[in-house]
Amino acid sequence: MLIAFLDGRSKPRIPDILDVMWKRAYATEYRRNDKTAPRDLFTPGVSSSALEHAYPAMATWMVEQVTAMIRTESDIMITPATGLHLRATAKTAIGSLVTWDKVYDFSLSGLQQTAEEHAPVLWHLLSSYADPDYKHGQAEDHAKSGYRPKKIVCTSAVSSLTFARSSRASLYPLCRGIWLFAVKAHQSIYRVESRLGQSVSYETMRQAIHTMADAKLVMLRKLLSPDSGKNFVSVGDNVQAHSKERDHRIGRRSTMIKGFAGTAVEMEDCDPKAFDIDELLRREALVERRTLTVKMIQDDIDWSHLENVAALSFLESLVKFVPALAQYRDEVTDLSTTTLRRHQIPSSRKSKVFPLASNNADEMHIQGMKAAVDDFLSTQMGINDDTLKKRVLILSGDGKTFDQLIKLRKYLSSHEGHFESLRCMVPLLELWHTKWTDLSRTVRAHWGKDFPNDPSTLAKFAFETECPTPSDLRKVDFYDGEQIVNLALDAHLLNCWEYVHLVGTWYIC
Repeated sequence: MLIAFLDGRSKPRIPDILDVMWKRAYATEYRRNDKTAPRDLFTPGVSSSALEHAYPAMATWMVEQVTAMIRTESDIMITPATGLHLRATAKTAIGSLVTWDKVYDFSLSGLQQTAEEHAPVLWHLLSSYADPDYKHGQAEDHAKSGYRPKKIVCTSAVSSLTFARSSRASLYPLCRGIWLFAVKAHQSIYRVESRLGQSVSYETMRQAIHTMADAKLVMLRKLLSPDSGKNFVSVGDNVQAHSKERDHRIGRRSTMIKGFAGTAVEMEDCDPKAFDIDELLRREALVERRTLTVKMIQDDIDWSHLENVAALSFLESLVKFVPALAQYRDEVTDLSTTTLRRHQIPSSRKSKVFPLASNNADEMHIQGMKAAVDDFLSTQMGINDDTLKKRVLILSGDGKTFDQLIKLRKYLSSHEGHFESLRCMVPLLELWHTKWTDLSRTVRAHWGKDFPNDPSTLAKFAFETECPTPSDLRKVDFYDGEQIVNLALDAHLLNCWEYVHLVGTWYIC
């Protein structure tokens, strides 16, 4: 009979009996001589066995049982099996060492799933506390939660509590610390966030970044091995930071900290023959550049395609600003994306980027440029004459970097070996810098500062549209310059199609 009662085969079942006992106990008044009667329903530190009245005794007993279950869940949550262990340095548990892939895979929804699976009681209590109408499996009403979704708040609370229980369960606080570093948070914020269990300390975060950078560098060196078939372009530029001296004393002054930063990007869908250094040197020896003429450049241009692109510019302005033609926007977009687009990078492709460590080289001097190239290619990427294997190395940058790379290759031409002489290097001028230079040339040529009332000048157009005036016409801010040029282009294109009389005659300017 007892077993049948406990396993639910007999009636009434235990939940029914407990419900009746709870309601009857609630309705029963305390005895006057009951010295154990508590002031509140639950008193911390008082055991259920020390209470005489059933109502507080049952409440205290239930709290004790739930506490025991939460402690058991806490023991489970801090185990490596939950996937919450993430170490910043390789001391023990190498499998949980932080990597960029683990940081990329981090998500609050994944943490929520872990909490619901391994700590269901704690998750139910926190969710019910945050939302009195909480029901398991019910979608959250975002209209009520607004900018503070309760599931995210509960997930953060569970993660912080787990981190407080064991510093090894640091997936959430470590990822949060990396995010704080990315947004340039002050070091004092790490101290506060670490106290609250929301983030790791600044030193731990710094060690994690060093660990991930070293792992990336090891991966890059493996991909650069001669037998890998992989090729990379190294993009570099100078970096500057002004260190202002706040405490002025003898020997102290504000300084400009200079350095060189770079990134290695894998080149995909490229013909391996393009990286053959023997073919490169053979073509350079022919000096066919001397035979280049304007006629050859003109013959190389697809004029028919260029005219179609120009016509598309008219159509895009018309369907964008003329309401009656808005119905043709999809067709114009399809024309641009399917018919006229050339050499389009696949939309699903994600460039494989490997950040390189910055150095203190100054590219303004040729010696500094040499130090920066040696640090990137030799020290970090592990390339030398033995591992080069007659491959071409591509380095790119802005105008100054490009010019210095060409000079460096020229000055080292007498050295032996393809790598020591940098004969293997092909300098490239970055496309964005070419666009910026051409944009500055366009704005400078059409600004017309001496003719402020001429409607054909960009100066007059900027005044009427309240666009900012460039502080230096030789180096125009790219986004401001692009905006005013494109806006002026749309205005002039629409002007070419203005309606001039009631009959419906159109004219072309």
